[in-house]
Amino acid sequence: MKALLCSLESPVLFINRRLGLAVLAVSALACSAQAANLIVDSGYDQNGNPGSSSPFFLTSGTLDRDSGYVCVQNSGVMHHSGGTLNLTGILYLNYAGTFGTTGTYNLSGTGVLNVPTIYIAYGGDGTFNQSGGTNTVTSSLTIGQVNDVGSYNLSGGTLTAPVEYIGDYNAATFTQGGGTNTVNGTLHLGNHAGSGYLSSGTYNLNGGTLQVNGIVRGSESGSITATVNFNGGTLRAGADNSAWIPNGLNIYFKAGGVTIAIQHIDPDRPSFDLSGLAHAVEEAFLERATTLLSGTKEHHHAGRTLGGLGRC
Repeated sequence: MKALLCSLESPVLFINRRLGLAVLAVSALACSAQAANLIVDSGYDQNGNPGSSSPFFLTSGTLDRDSGYVCVQNSGVMHHSGGTLNLTGILYLNYAGTFGTTGTYNLSGTGVLNVPTIYIAYGGDGTFNQSGGTNTVTSSLTIGQVNDVGSYNLSGGTLTAPVEYIGDYNAATFTQGGGTNTVNGTLHLGNHAGSGYLSSGTYNLNGGTLQVNGIVRGSESGSITATVNFNGGTLRAGADNSAWIPNGLNIYFKAGGVTIAIQHIDPDRPSFDLSGLAHAVEEAFLERATTLLSGTKEHHHAGRTLGGLGRC
């Protein structure tokens, strides 16, 4: 793991709960390569000295940094309403916070975030709130490590990532009320299970558009819980997939329903499977839903809405 702090003065003991390790670090950042990190912490300034760098406001211009730490050990809040933040490393929302701390990132307005990887709730609880702007993740978005609860709340703007893990080692929730979440690969709800930890993932689609190539439940244990709540918005297939929404998910249709928009499909050769989604519809509607979602030619180019159908 890359060292966060590099001066040998004022040692601080950080407890990384994900790894179960005590990490001896120090309270100075202003030396060599480590000076490129973004620090947002109510107990440390941007140089890693006692003080405060939270809240941090980015409203214009361009900020280039290595990694980002919103809550190193103390709670931190990042407000990003304009300008561009480019990170070449990882963005941590709560790196090694003490008990009760939270790392919070608020992206709004015209803010632009470009980052390879985001860990929300890495060493403590973390939350990402996006009401506008653009969040482009080039490697992975991961929420919830061992003992740490995280969430992503999308109400506006755009989020793009090749893969998203909602509940990596613990419980996590993604709530979408607007905007667009484009997952160019697989959306994982729950991921890992083992001695002392069990992941679970919940996706609440209340509005906006979710485009994804596939949604899966973690396979390391049958006890992993994966839940999708449809209460508005649009669900779009990003690519042909013979198991786009497989069985094994807990799928609930609420009063707001959901619009199914299928694209990139050859109308003469259906190559996707919504058996998991059809299975979740009440038995009284099953025949209709299977016809609606089976990929027959007449439904390829038109979205359809299912609402208030409950779950069987």
